Amino acid sequence: GTVPPFCGDQNARQQVITLVKQLYAKYDVQIVTSRPASGDYDMALIGGRPADLNLSYPSGVTGVAPMDCGHKMPRDIAFVFADSIQAMFGSSSLFAQRVAETAAHESGHTYGLPHSGVGCDLMSYSSCATLKTFLDQQMPMQSDSYGQCGLTQMNSHQLLIGTLGAATGGPAPDTSSPKVTITAPQS
Repeated sequence: GTVPPFCGDQNARQQVITLVKQLYAKYDVQIVTSRPASGDYDMALIGGRPADLNLSYPSGVTGVAPMDCGHKMPRDIAFVFADSIQAMFGSSSLFAQRVAETAAHESGHTYGLPHSGVGCDLMSYSSCATLKTFLDQQMPMQSDSYGQCGLTQMNSHQLLIGTLGAATGGPAPDTSSPKVTITAPQS
């Protein structure tokens, strides 16, 4: 299939870019709007509807991405169906926010994050009265994700720190040497 261009205007496009950068600001990842000339990268394509990719998903599906446990695939592709989101929110101020949240959610799957059971976590299906974030707390998982990547609970923020690392200027890494004591066998 072919993903059509983003359906929003230039202002909405800039809002989406700004919000996605804000949502990933704590992590060692670079958000760009052009395909890198070399190296491995993950990509989120934003535009169209599931039908543009010959996917027969029900209405209301706003994105899809591979679940890459441990982020082992070098070039994952996530899809954000902006036309489906626009059908729900029109050109309201929530349109750009929902596109950005969906882009962060679907790209989260490419970094190994399953679905969360807490509404304001970016990996949740539920709505939130404010901009969602990758929450730094232990959370239950949605039943469709239970056990994925070997998890029965999740912390979106800590999973991303473990996969991507903290952004420069973030929390200092643990640089102290480990201390190990062998207690068995005695000899």
